[in-house]
Parts: sequence; C-alpha cells; structure tokens
Amino acid sequence: MLIATIVVLIIDLVGNSIGFGNRYLSALMSAIVLALVFGTFVYFGYGNVSMSVSTMPIPTAPAQTQK
Repeated sequence: MLIATIVVLIIDLVGNSIGFGNRYLSALMSAIVLALVFGTFVYFGYGNVSMSVSTMPIPTAPAQTQK
C-alpha cells in the first residue's frame, strides 16, 4: 500500500509539472499519466491479484440405524 501511495504521489507531481499551474489541466494530466502507468502495469502483469480457491467435499450425514 505504501509503494502504491508513493507511485501515485510521483505521478501527481509529474502531472502537476505538465499542467503549468492550471488546476484543471494539472488534474487532467495527472489522470492521463496515472491511466498510462496503471495500464502499463496491468498489461505487463505487475501487481496482478490471484486467488486460489480449493473446495472440500461436503460430509454426508451419518447413516441411520434401523430398529
């Protein structure tokens, strides 16, 4: 989580430097740079989330004894 925060901070600084002091242009540039970096990470497989689910058979009820 800390690494992702640092990456977003750096991307925001890059976007603000491209925006030339205009608030809306800086926000737009930050969003575009973040989308490019995130898309690149996803495309090359960095930071993928994988889950493995294992199933167990359901135990059967014990057999009833006949009287």
